[in-house]
Amino acid sequence: MIRIKLPFQFKIYLIIFFLFILLFYLTTYYGNSILTKQISASHVQQFESLRVLFYSMLRLKIRSIETEAALLADQINVRRLLDDDQPQQSLPPESFSISSLPSSGPRDLLLIMDRHNKILTGQVRFTGKTQPELIQDPAELAQLIQPDSIMKDVKMGTRSARYLRIRRENKEFFFAIVSVPVAASLSSSQILGAVTLGIPVNTQLFQDLRAGSPFHIAFIFGDQVVATSFDARRNLDFRQAWYLIPSKDRMNLLSEPGMITLFENERYLAFASPLPLADQGQGFYVILSSLEKTFRLVDMLKRSVFWMSFFILGLLMLLAYYLSRAIAYPIHYLGDAVSRMIQGDYAVEATIKTGDELERLGERITVMARTLATREKEIQDYVARIENWNKELETSVQERTKDLEDKNSRLRTLSQELTEAYHRLDVELKTVGEMQINLLPPFQFAFQGLCICSLYSPCGRAGGDYYDVIVTSQNQVFVLIADVSGHGIPAAFIMGMTRSMAHTLIEKGSSPCEVLGSLSNILLKTIRRGEFVTMFLARIDLENQALTYSAAGHPAPLFLPATEEGMVELHVERGLPLGIMENPAYEEIQIAFPAGSRLFLYTDGIVEAFNEQKEAFGVERLKELVYSGVHSQPETLLDRIKDELSRFTDPIAPTLPTFDDITLMILDFHPQDGHGTRS
Repeated sequence: MIRIKLPFQFKIYLIIFFLFILLFYLTTYYGNSILTKQISASHVQQFESLRVLFYSMLRLKIRSIETEAALLADQINVRRLLDDDQPQQSLPPESFSISSLPSSGPRDLLLIMDRHNKILTGQVRFTGKTQPELIQDPAELAQLIQPDSIMKDVKMGTRSARYLRIRRENKEFFFAIVSVPVAASLSSSQILGAVTLGIPVNTQLFQDLRAGSPFHIAFIFGDQVVATSFDARRNLDFRQAWYLIPSKDRMNLLSEPGMITLFENERYLAFASPLPLADQGQGFYVILSSLEKTFRLVDMLKRSVFWMSFFILGLLMLLAYYLSRAIAYPIHYLGDAVSRMIQGDYAVEATIKTGDELERLGERITVMARTLATREKEIQDYVARIENWNKELETSVQERTKDLEDKNSRLRTLSQELTEAYHRLDVELKTVGEMQINLLPPFQFAFQGLCICSLYSPCGRAGGDYYDVIVTSQNQVFVLIADVSGHGIPAAFIMGMTRSMAHTLIEKGSSPCEVLGSLSNILLKTIRRGEFVTMFLARIDLENQALTYSAAGHPAPLFLPATEEGMVELHVERGLPLGIMENPAYEEIQIAFPAGSRLFLYTDGIVEAFNEQKEAFGVERLKELVYSGVHSQPETLLDRIKDELSRFTDPIAPTLPTFDDITLMILDFHPQDGHGTRS
């Protein structure tokens, strides 16, 4: 092994140089990191404010045209125009004119369509660099616009808000539109047609929303750039640069800000957000902020740190030279004195005049030399003191051992008390679970040919799942299934409270959507923040063989019609769970429920059960089991699902998993024979 000998002075130089490099690197790295995080946090905070402001202002504009469309839908002239039974020759000509309708200003898009998707009258204003172009011919409007897509939701009697793309002479125009159904009268549910109003999505709209802000906004519809707040030249450059960005990186902007390079290598911080009232994936807007000033400031800071560091390095080198001269000579002198002591010369005088630690070290060496002669006696005295310490230590150990034994005894007593307390708590939980089961209806229920078979398995002594069957008349039955967030006694308490309120509201004759709305308002004022209840509620008309249902964040049931092959998943507008928002809106749907039909209800505990490989049981596996048992007895099918779930979660010891509560319900309708077997 080669050993390199270096002078002491050179070692000091090397140590100071390496310390400087390390200090320079750490200072630069952490300085840049702190500055970058601070700038990023500041921009993100501004982005969040701008995103909320943009969303609210655009939503407000859409809400304003929705209100105006609703006012137009109530006009008598509009209803008479859309009424097929009303002879049009008996109406005054101005009844069919758009100019006769009340207006607060010029409209960019207005359409009046009948229930057959035909545009009766309307107008669309296209704004370009030249004079605006106004189209009012219904035939030409029908070629530009697809009425079928607009009337799809309106025919259900609901309002709809969406974004519309119109291509005109190789140019694309985009509108935010609102469609409002026109009823035959205020008390009638018959839909005659629809009134559609729209506002253009263009550069002027974005400039109004920015209101002088240094940030820029871009509107992305589908995968295309619709409009931006840049000028005409930069707008074209932005479109070209945007399409060069990978699609994955563009979509990542919806979750967190990212830096993108636009134009001539200009760096921008970008943040995206979905458009208000847009369907999922239909469009989003991007807020951009230039980072050029920020990066110039960072570069200036780096240069300042670099030159200041070199100045400090020069001063450190001068200090190193002084230290090496002040330390090297005294060390050599003290080394010679120690060498003489090793050779047996104890009359050493290692006295130097430096006024620091080296001078005191020389004095200590002199004292050490003079005391070596008496060192043996001191050692013997030290050994005697050690023996005394050993005796004292042994006594201390004995006392400590006794103290530990006393503490262990107290711990055993405390452990026994805790065991008794846990036992009492388990007995109380078991009592709560028994009371909860007593609140539920029987696992098998039959009424007027409707056979209901249920499976209820809480993950502990008490659970948060809830199902119920409520007979309100001779031919009407309410069926519901619900899932309370959380587990244990809190969830069981909310479950019992939900059951009591559900019985009261249903017995008053409310519809499913009204029951869900009232339950949500009551729970919002009762339960804690963060707690909620999902529910599926259905009303079965046994005489008319109809099923009316509504859902609040609950999984969609599986429906097996008797008249056709296959199994369908009921369409549910899942909405918000109960207890989250005041006066929520829930959709109510009615379907035929003929004899021989089967309805399968479940909570998400079964589909979210995991095995040892972290694999979920899943909806598709549950669908296969339900469909394979289409001709089985309900009890047989439930036992089969239970066994399959047990094998999936624990092949060695097949028992139901304890991750979440599990509730299953099967409804078979056979009014003739009253049995639960599907033919």
